[in-house]
Amino acid sequence: MFRNYLVIALRNIARHKLYSFINIAGLAVGLACVIFITLFVRDELSFDKWLPNSDNLYRVDTLPQLPGTPREHVSLAPFPLPALMKDYLPEVTAMTRLWPSRMTVQIGERQFLDELSEADPNFFTVLGLPLAAGDPGQVLQRPDSLVLSQSLARKYFGSADPVGRIVTVNRGSCGAKMRPVRPWHRCVSPA
Repeated sequence: MFRNYLVIALRNIARHKLYSFINIAGLAVGLACVIFITLFVRDELSFDKWLPNSDNLYRVDTLPQLPGTPREHVSLAPFPLPALMKDYLPEVTAMTRLWPSRMTVQIGERQFLDELSEADPNFFTVLGLPLAAGDPGQVLQRPDSLVLSQSLARKYFGSADPVGRIVTVNRGSCGAKMRPVRPWHRCVSPA
């Protein structure tokens, strides 16, 4: 019986080629639209869900617009704004900042040009990112603290243990020599 339905359908498609093409193309476009809309909604609803307690985390964005250009959506805010929000908005219980910078990292004689991020001391406690070792509340308390993801530790030190090694970080014309990497400075990168 199914074979008869299939033969009849193929005969109708062959007999009415334009009508069949319009129907099949419309069905394909409709299904593609449904798939894309579903993927978009899924992506929007899963934003930052890999972070623990992500329902209570918010990011401050700005919409700068230069004259004659369209508005641009960036995740940058004036530096004092998060601290000001924490002081004057009772709903804000904690805040942290993260700012990426291109820096030269020197380990021994080898140099790497990387985009590294600087963060507030409470970065790991606010976001709840997992550490391979150490206390998230203490890991960035000293100004010369350094946290390496496992992938960066492999890139910089290979299979050697990075603990006790000297890392020199230079940003532009000024450089800062970092103290030896302590055991609690290693972290598991979420990415």
